[in-house]
Amino acid sequence: MNKVTIIGAGTVGSEIAAILVKRPDVEMVICDRSGEALDRLNSSTASSQVSTHQIDIQDTDQILPLLEGSHTILHAGHPKFNREAMQLALAVKANYIDAAYHEDQLEDINGQIRFLLNDEFKSRGLTAVVACGHSPGLSNIVAHRLSQDFSRIDRIDFYTQGPPSSLVQLRNAVWTDVTRDTRPDTDI
Repeated sequence: MNKVTIIGAGTVGSEIAAILVKRPDVEMVICDRSGEALDRLNSSTASSQVSTHQIDIQDTDQILPLLEGSHTILHAGHPKFNREAMQLALAVKANYIDAAYHEDQLEDINGQIRFLLNDEFKSRGLTAVVACGHSPGLSNIVAHRLSQDFSRIDRIDFYTQGPPSSLVQLRNAVWTDVTRDTRPDTDI
C-alpha cells in the first residue's frame, strides 16, 4: 500500500482525496490546520484508508511523525508554505507535488533561475513536481464537475488572459480527468 499525505483539506485537497479514496492501494493521511475543512472532507471521504489530523504545517515536531513512510506528499495548502512542505518531504524522503507556485520556490544559481531544492530532490532520487495547480489542476476540477452535467463531451478548451490584448488557449491534461468518468479503464 502506498502512503500519500495531503497537506491542505480545502477545495483542491478535497478533490485529490476524493479521487485517491477510490484506490484500494492508497493509504491517505490528510493534514490541515482547519478542523472545519477536515470535517467537510471526512463526510465525503470516510474510509479506513484515510486518517485526518488538525495540525499546522509549521509545527514540524507534530507533523513529521505523521509524514513518515509517505511515498508522496501533495501540498494543496497556501503556496506561501510550499518551501516548508518541500523541506518536510525531503526530511521523510518522500516525493513532492504542490498545487500552486510561489516566488519563494525559485533560486538564482549563477544567473540561472531554478526551482528551490531541485538538487536535493535529485540527489536523493526523489521527484518534486511544482506549480501544477491552475492548469492543469483547478482547470481539471472545473472540467470534471462540469462533465457530470453532460452525457457526452467532445472537447473542452480553456482560455486565459495572457499579455495585454491577447487571449491564450491553455493546453493541458484536462482530458485525463474528464475521461476518468467516461472510460472506466483509464487510470489516474
